[in-house]
Amino acid sequence: MILSRAILSWVILSRVILSGVILSRVILSWVILSRVILSRVILLWVILSRVILSWVVLSRVILSWVILSRVILSWAILSWVILSWVILSRVILSRLILSWVILPWVILSWVMLS
Repeated sequence: MILSRAILSWVILSRVILSGVILSRVILSWVILSRVILSRVILLWVILSRVILSWVVLSRVILSWVILSRVILSWAILSWVILSWVILSRVILSRLILSWVILPWVILSWVMLS
């Protein structure tokens, strides 16, 4: 009877120990699985943040090109306006000089004819 109780106690104790070992393995598996999942999630967040950062940098580059093209277009329009003013002022000045050269001859001719 004592021997059977000792054997029964030993069986119960070995089952408790085995259950503890199995439980510790399950917990260890969950820890490893959670670390793998967490590392994958962190890696995904890093990749996603780099993609977002790349899009931000690309959008800033595109915006810089748009601003630069507008500045170049503004300078081109301004140069055309300045060139038009120069040409117009030369034409007006040449007409004015021509009229000042011709007008005395016209007046002199008119005076001599009258």
